[in-house]
Amino acid sequence: MMARSKWLLALGVAGLAACAAPLDSATIADAELALTCNNEAQCTRYWQRAQAWLAQNVPARLTTATDTVLETDGGGDKAWRIVRERTDGGLSRIRVYPTCEQGCSNDKVRVIADLKRYIAGR
Repeated sequence: MMARSKWLLALGVAGLAACAAPLDSATIADAELALTCNNEAQCTRYWQRAQAWLAQNVPARLTTATDTVLETDGGGDKAWRIVRERTDGGLSRIRVYPTCEQGCSNDKVRVIADLKRYIAGR
């Protein structure tokens, strides 16, 4: 029993250490990247890629899928809302709003960076 307690404690400490792992500057930059489309074809491609990423990476089902909003139902601890907004110049910007009730903020930044890289095709 004592060995199991020590193992669980070690596992918990390892998990916290992973959460506290520093982010590299490229990941931070990718997470903060503004996803702005240069033309309608690019916007359509970005929007399709956002839907595909949600389908492949989020266990919660997609509850809203319109030309301007993608939203999951928040099953588990993660819910996503991705919004396509028109800018003043007639282009579109895609904004990402994840909700992570469990886990650390560094993980949230990494996931946002991964999503934006996927949408942008990088």
